[in-house]
Amino acid sequence: MITDKQLVELVEHFKKTKPMVYNGKGCFSRLFVHTDSGLSQMEINKILSKHKGFVLPKSYAELLKYSNGIGFMEYYDCKLDTLEETFEYTDEDFYNEKYLNIGTFHEDYIYIKCDGSEKNVYFSNEGIDELEPLNMSFTAFMEASLISGFSYFWLWGRDDYDLY
Repeated sequence: MITDKQLVELVEHFKKTKPMVYNGKGCFSRLFVHTDSGLSQMEINKILSKHKGFVLPKSYAELLKYSNGIGFMEYYDCKLDTLEETFEYTDEDFYNEKYLNIGTFHEDYIYIKCDGSEKNVYFSNEGIDELEPLNMSFTAFMEASLISGFSYFWLWGRDDYDLY
């Protein structure tokens, strides 16, 4: 698995090179990466002070220092919201359980559990009020997303998933 620093380097590399990626079903597209300015640790702490009990995964916090919000693909088909937006967009029930809706992955919502756990990434299929664990850390999720061209890599190998 890559380190937090390598994750930022990989995002920056893809931002510069805009590689063609395979999205499944014979479709290729260019991977555009859109970044904003990052947050300082003091800014992150200030936002978290309004939301008691949330412990951001270290790798997620490091990525926020690089860019507070990242759009992937030309039309932001996949994106990580700003830290402020994650708290704003998270349903109250999930918020109470320390889940944050950190962005979208095509039509699905991506959540992280902010309780200090290592395997903390979940998704909600098209906004359905049920979270499915991916059993991955945030860094592993981002690495797999970038390498797979933001395809639904967690469905690969399932009988009901048509890869081609």
